[in-house]
Amino acid sequence: MKQPDTTEFLSHVRELLELDEHVVLDLDTKLSQIEEWDSLIALSFMAMAKEKYDADLGGEDVRNAETLGDFYDLITQD
Repeated sequence: MKQPDTTEFLSHVRELLELDEHVVLDLDTKLSQIEEWDSLIALSFMAMAKEKYDADLGGEDVRNAETLGDFYDLITQD
């Protein structure tokens, strides 16, 4: 699995969410604070994790994640 650095990971998330550069994202950002976050974006995130990081995330992973850091931890697990 490719290990992303946090800047790369957050860049992919920003692209997925189609956010402007002025929107601040970090690993502590709560998903509930991201206006664009919905079930379709969650599915898109799962697909992006597989494509870019070869990480297989399931629905339970998505439901249990509260922050972007939770997702980062999931895709960087060995």
